[in-house]
Amino acid sequence: MISKPKKKTRQELFNKIQVAIEKGNYVFTEHAELRSKQRKNVNDLQVLNILKSKTKKHNAVKDHYIEGHTDWNYHITGKNIHDEKIRIVLSFDVDLMLIITVINLDE
Repeated sequence: MISKPKKKTRQELFNKIQVAIEKGNYVFTEHAELRSKQRKNVNDLQVLNILKSKTKKHNAVKDHYIEGHTDWNYHITGKNIHDEKIRIVLSFDVDLMLIITVINLDE
């Protein structure tokens, strides 16, 4: 059984996101792919741009841990090119960043 991991600080989280994107160590889960296709004005490139943005925010109160997983689910918000508020839920599995879902909060 996997013990509950320590939740990353905002700085640890943002550093890990940056490294994952720079190294190409990220994947959009099937759920994220499906959701981003259903959401208008949100594509994979815009998701990555939000994650790379200096203006992104970590919504720590929404973070949660699912029993048996290797890390927490982290909630990041930012704006797309249409100035719509987007929430991205992601996690980490060893060195891979998993983009779990994408939500257009202005829809």
